[in-house]
Amino acid sequence: MLFLLSGHIYAQSVGIGTTTPDTSAILDLSSTNKGFLLPRMTTAQRNAIQTPTQGLKIFNIDDRCEDTYDGNGWNKLCNQRVLEDTIKPGDTWKELNPIPSGLLKYGMFSFSFGNKIICGLGRDLTQWFNDIWEYDTVTRLWTQKNDFPGLARNGMFNFTYNGKGYIVGSISSGPNNEVWEYNPVNDSWLQKSDFPGGDRSYLAGFVIGSKAYMGTGSGLNPDYEKDLWEYNIDADTWIQKTKKALLIQKMKNIGRP
Repeated sequence: MLFLLSGHIYAQSVGIGTTTPDTSAILDLSSTNKGFLLPRMTTAQRNAIQTPTQGLKIFNIDDRCEDTYDGNGWNKLCNQRVLEDTIKPGDTWKELNPIPSGLLKYGMFSFSFGNKIICGLGRDLTQWFNDIWEYDTVTRLWTQKNDFPGLARNGMFNFTYNGKGYIVGSISSGPNNEVWEYNPVNDSWLQKSDFPGGDRSYLAGFVIGSKAYMGTGSGLNPDYEKDLWEYNIDADTWIQKTKKALLIQKMKNIGRP
């Protein structure tokens, strides 16, 4: 068979299209007018592979991506382009299956845990919703989770920390200051200490280490807010940050006395 493939074996290296295969490669393919063709299959066919081994590669004909199994799931390498000496994403979009509920909603939250995305709540023009959904980016399947135990709502600030998700503030019948923690392991919610800045929706913020910082947004009055708060996630405590405190922290960060 190797003879028919014009292959040559040198020091346990196999060469196809070359008489001098590289000794560091078990298989050296050489051609100026042909390429190497991976097995081509659909996502469903790929998922049907029994106990795939780490490093297994296929070409997915559903989305025209190269898929590699890393031991835990399939990773994708696709839609890239070369710009001078830099490889960049191809900046392309692909529409995926919508949430099976069929509801058109806005102001939802979303958490990301590995290859799973948890999202839900939100509202349409007439009502709020409390349904929660999980999307698997590998299988591309949706699974409905337990409903949110509090009032249906939208417009909350959301973030993740240490394998759990958090939502802060929102709008239901009006703005509220509730804080909830989501545990994806047992699909459960736990109410935490309220946001002390008052009823608030559409807060903005970020997370640094074990601290979450958030503020601004819209309260009960028609004016927008401009305060900033620090949430110690582990201790479940809040501290309001002032301009002086922020200046001192900034000075410490840049090493000034």
